[in-house]
Amino acid sequence: MSATYNILIDIGSDYADTFTFYSDACKTTTIDLTDYAFKAQIRSSFTSATVIEEIVISTVNAATGQIDLSISAADTLPLTAGSYYWDLRVTDGDGAVDRWVSGSVTISATVTR
Repeated sequence: MSATYNILIDIGSDYADTFTFYSDACKTTTIDLTDYAFKAQIRSSFTSATVIEEIVISTVNAATGQIDLSISAADTLPLTAGSYYWDLRVTDGDGAVDRWVSGSVTISATVTR
């Protein structure tokens, strides 16, 4: 079962979040992400074939389980305001695929351009 995390993106602004993944419920032991691959996308629905935006994922510190998610202001500028969905798919070193995080995405219009 994946964790739920909802995202708010302002059109024309940078989006960034840092996630730390733990192997225990008490959040005392981080997962070493050295051999992991990540992919995250925003879509209008869970069944939509169209990707609204790819979320860039960078490993901050693999040994301590940290990754950054980001979308540049230039990439948020052409987005359309509305409600969407996202998830984070993880592939471990053995090739097993899982969904660790999912949720809604609210893309908010902006007045200043």
